[in-house]
Amino acid sequence: MQNYINPIELLNLNTDLSTGVDGQTIRKAKKTLLAEIELSDTDTIIHNGIELTKSDCLRAIDDLDHKDKRDFHLFIYENSDLNHFLTSGDLNFFRTFKTESIYKLQEFVDFISPYFSVQYAKALSRNYKSNNFNNVKSLLSVKPIVNDSYLEDCYKSTYASLKDIENEIIKIRKDIEFKKSEHIKNDFAELPKLINQKVNVDLINILPSYFQSLRNQFAQSVRNLARDINNDPYNLYKPAFEIIEIANAIQTDGLVKQTITKGYYTIKKNYEDSIPKTVKNNNQQPTPPKVAAVEIEDDEEDDETTEVVEEKKESKNIAYWLFLSAANAIGFFYSPVQKIILGLSLLMLLIPLIAFRKDKDFSIGLFLKRNIIFISAASLGFFYTIIAQIYVSYYFLIYLHLLFDAITNKEKDKKSKFGIWHYTAGAVIITFLYYNYFAELKPFQSISNVVAEKQLTDKDYFQKGSSLFQQSNFTDAIIQFDKAINLNPNYADAYGDRGASKANLGQYEGAIADYQKAEELGLKTSILFSNWGYAYYQLKQPDKALTFLERAIEIDPNNGSAYRWRGDIKYDKNDNKGAEQDYTRAISSNPNASNYFARGLAFYYLKDYKKAIADMDKAIQLNPNAAQYYFDRGDAKESANARWQELV
Repeated sequence: MQNYINPIELLNLNTDLSTGVDGQTIRKAKKTLLAEIELSDTDTIIHNGIELTKSDCLRAIDDLDHKDKRDFHLFIYENSDLNHFLTSGDLNFFRTFKTESIYKLQEFVDFISPYFSVQYAKALSRNYKSNNFNNVKSLLSVKPIVNDSYLEDCYKSTYASLKDIENEIIKIRKDIEFKKSEHIKNDFAELPKLINQKVNVDLINILPSYFQSLRNQFAQSVRNLARDINNDPYNLYKPAFEIIEIANAIQTDGLVKQTITKGYYTIKKNYEDSIPKTVKNNNQQPTPPKVAAVEIEDDEEDDETTEVVEEKKESKNIAYWLFLSAANAIGFFYSPVQKIILGLSLLMLLIPLIAFRKDKDFSIGLFLKRNIIFISAASLGFFYTIIAQIYVSYYFLIYLHLLFDAITNKEKDKKSKFGIWHYTAGAVIITFLYYNYFAELKPFQSISNVVAEKQLTDKDYFQKGSSLFQQSNFTDAIIQFDKAINLNPNYADAYGDRGASKANLGQYEGAIADYQKAEELGLKTSILFSNWGYAYYQLKQPDKALTFLERAIEIDPNNGSAYRWRGDIKYDKNDNKGAEQDYTRAISSNPNASNYFARGLAFYYLKDYKKAIADMDKAIQLNPNAAQYYFDRGDAKESANARWQELV
């Protein structure tokens, strides 16, 4: 993502919200700026610590042609704290934050999201890594001004940092398990201090609900480390207790909280019982008590559980589980009961969405990610009997298992070896046997569109992706190309088109990786190399870009896009004559408004104003809604008149 550039600040316009920005002022300031670039040795300028080319500046200034974007930039310019945050990551915006009505305007949120998310992610990750509690707290005190598509981008860098720390703790535990840890020789005396340094409990606890699942995993990993030190063969309760205290201090929920709390009190008792008791007779030496140490069982860090399984921790009422088992068994055969079960399931699944929808830390995306399968299955069950039967069979098996545990008085804290996929497989098998051996209906053959979609080939997915690409639906196109590549990892064309889709979404690094893979698989087309060059150009690596554009032109001398982008690079380097020649070749292949306008700018800087005006006239004829074309044609006419007056 490109850095935020405020065109009003870039042009050094002295304005405010009351007076606005007029076109004449913009044109004059633009001329001054471009003249400064042309006079520089590097054909660039430094703005807010960032090196900008002529194209970067023009791209930012073009926003002033659009009323909404101009107003948004003007608001940001007037709000200096927000402007400084977007351009340099300054956190004063969060320390002095004031609610503005524009922050609720969806168009403004969509506009600012790409820039805000980048700086927010950098600031949160940087301050978290440096353990700057006050700055992290300031950042989290303001809900990111981004839309749902960019919310994850705000947190993913910090999430990755936390995941790295958790992996370090897991590695320490594995080294202990295989007796390769350096901490064994000193009875883990220094390990609690090390874990405390890695785990900043105060910081991890103030992170928003987006991090809750990772917070649970994190605490579980620390708890497992303490468990291993507590159990045989080590039985070292002091370091185990100091480590479990860290896990217990982390804010967890659900089964993880119960597991950690139980482990905490178990290890605490072991530790307290192991402390030598003092005696009143000074002639006697204190002796450690004989303790029957309690070991903590391995819970296998497996979160795969539903709300129903959590109830196992709370009740062993045989009648209760018998009733639920019978209800689901009846629901398998009897449609009205089936619908009641589906309705109650949906209600229970959607209660959190209704209850917490106004909580600023509640993420609808994360909630749906965790529950979408169950919500979809319950919803589809109202329309497709077979899905409803699989759904009730799934819960029937869970309740039957819990009933068995209650009848056999299985230990309460013994973790089940069955998980979500075991129950799902059982439900599918039950439904399959019913339809194929106990009923005349054969849905596995007749309702193929419900049970199984026709198997698509890699070429089918590629065609789907190509069609979506033509519709400019690049995000969904990537999904289809992914499927094609999954079926055929050597599908060169799929890599090439996926790269082009990524480039259209601004994901240039990912695009380059796909182009490279496509070439390795034998794709060596002119379009591939011109797209590759364009990606490097957007990443401000013009020399690499030129290499690939030259290859594209060598393969196909009529590749208009390659000439256009090579012309842009020459234009940035003030080689306006070379740019004009490449733009002319581009026009011969693709005579669109953009190419005519680009050549018009090249003629303008060659001071051939007549040709510049002619090209801009043609660009306006082809695209009469581009305000920038009118502005620059006005500049060209003004310069032409000034030249004429000089001659007169």
